[in-house]
Amino acid sequence: MSGYTGPPALTFARGLSAWTASVSALLFIFILGGSYLWAVARMHRSGRGWPVGRTLCFVGFGLGSFAIATMSFLGAYAHVLFWVYATQLVTVLMVTPALLALGAPLTLAEAVLPAALSARLAVWPATLLGRVMTYPVFGTLLIAAVPFAVYFTPTFEFVMRHRIAYDLGQLLFVAIGFLFFWPLLSSDRHVRRWSWPLATLVVFVETLFDSVPGMSIWLSTRLIAPTYYADVARPWGRSAISDQKFGGVMLWAVGEVVGVPLIIAMVVQWMHADEREARLVDRALDEAGNRIPESLAPTDQLPKPEVDRPWWETDPERLRRSRKFDWD
Repeated sequence: MSGYTGPPALTFARGLSAWTASVSALLFIFILGGSYLWAVARMHRSGRGWPVGRTLCFVGFGLGSFAIATMSFLGAYAHVLFWVYATQLVTVLMVTPALLALGAPLTLAEAVLPAALSARLAVWPATLLGRVMTYPVFGTLLIAAVPFAVYFTPTFEFVMRHRIAYDLGQLLFVAIGFLFFWPLLSSDRHVRRWSWPLATLVVFVETLFDSVPGMSIWLSTRLIAPTYYADVARPWGRSAISDQKFGGVMLWAVGEVVGVPLIIAMVVQWMHADEREARLVDRALDEAGNRIPESLAPTDQLPKPEVDRPWWETDPERLRRSRKFDWD
């Protein structure tokens, strides 16, 4: 069709070479990546150091995945092919935020900021707003609602037709995903942690729920945003409805690719936590067995009696939870 002004047909070779510049994505990457690397450099100059694994997760994999999602062929063809935008959305919603959370940015910021600002940042998770934003249900509901809000309301066509809304949507999806993964994966010590059973259950339920919009789009025979794709008038590739069905498959598949390994990781960490707790209990019993009996010890060396405390105040798992997913 003579009115078509979009990119040429998407082939494998074209997919490798098709890159596009996004001012908003570049600013996001440079600001976050530059700030993180500056903070890491300050840590090393002070002699404290910073785990390489965290830096790789945040800068290399986290911001790298955002660059690929927004400026590779995913960015170049997002306005032309439904399945490309679906893949882009689930990447910035689930892949990028998970990797950014593993970088423990709050802990790094606390370590390098001035004392007054660092103290305020440290207590923020304990404030009302902080407790709400890191509460398990809050992030879970937000991330589960995104595909429904995008594809089953006029939002999708509005985003496709307005570049500012499209760019802001990408940043918003990263923020929503971060709120879900932050208390789940982050090593930031002041963030409320989920227990392993709760974390495993939440990830399992969220993964199941994520499959609903993708499967619904795949099974639907009604075209989403038909007037928009009529205006695009793409003369090559599969039909609009076939493209949409493939997009539903990608929306479901990429979500499962992220969710299933995460569930496995949760179960493995849960099992390891039980093993670590058993070792701590055995060590405590061994130490208790090596103590001098009261009948043989001098009176002035007898230990003072301790008042029994509830198990949840001395639970090793609760004390250890601040170090999960830590590369120290």
